[in-house]
Parts: sequence; structure tokens; C-alpha cells
Amino acid sequence: MDPKSFTHIKGFKKPLLGVAVVLALALIVAGLLYWRVSLGRQVQASINRSIGLNVNGNYDMSLAVLNSAYPKALSKAEKRDVLLALAATYSNKGGHEQAFGQYQKIEQLIGPSHGTAEGMGRAAEAMGNKQLAIEHYKRAIPLLQSSNSLMIEDETRDLKTSIERLGGRP
Repeated sequence: MDPKSFTHIKGFKKPLLGVAVVLALALIVAGLLYWRVSLGRQVQASINRSIGLNVNGNYDMSLAVLNSAYPKALSKAEKRDVLLALAATYSNKGGHEQAFGQYQKIEQLIGPSHGTAEGMGRAAEAMGNKQLAIEHYKRAIPLLQSSNSLMIEDETRDLKTSIERLGGRP
């Protein structure tokens, strides 16, 4: 039988075309997954690099690394992690207003949490705004109570101590 005769069998070209289309789609999906995983690794590597830069006191370079990583962050969790690293870097640099702003962005992104409320409290306290700090520490307590934290009692006590230290009542 002549090999060319297989191309003349009715319906032979359609299954071959179907296999080619499925294979092409599989390659596209694999490429997209690789691209997504690669970006996720780049974001995490940028966060890790910024931590090292912070340890060495190179806050401006750390901010540059994190600001370039943020657009690559695709998931809310990745964006949150970059914003948390930005808040820590601003705080280490003495930019407590900017740190406060990063916590606000996190709350806009994922909603309120005891961590963001406490972070805003710490930033407000560092800015010298005791009343705002007390407000956020108080806001953190019920959010903490509804969280999965394994150290609710210790963290609640720490928040109440911070409120009292600032002259507020828990």
C-alpha cells in the first residue's frame, strides 16, 4: 500500500488536525504556567533580596527592588507580601507615613486583619500619633480574636499593653 494513500482515507486528516490543535493548546498552557511560576519566583526572590538589603541598611535599593517586583505580583497573596515588605522597609528607613500607607493598601487588597491593624498602630505610634495608634490597636483586638492565630492570648495582651502604654484603655 502506498503511504500517500493514508491521506486519502476519509476522515484521516481531521483527527490528525485535532491532535495538532490539542498539542498546541497544551504547549500554550504549559508556557503560561511556566511564565506564571517564573514570575512568582521572581517576586519571592525580590522580597528575599530586599530583606538582605534592609539588613545592610540599603533601604533605597530595597525599595527599588520591591517597587519593581510589585507589577510582577499576580496573586493577592504575592501583592500582599510585596506590600508588607515595602511597609517594613519604609518603617526601617523611618518613613512611617509611607509604611502606614502600605498597610492601608493591604487592607484595600485583602480586607482588614489584625496584622494590618497592628501594623498601622505601630506606624501611627512611630509617627507620634498616639490617638491613631490606640484606635488601630483597639481595632486589631477583635480581628485577632476571629483569626487562626495560635497565640491569641499573648498577642491580645501585647495589644492591650500597647494601648495602656499610650494612655488608652483597652
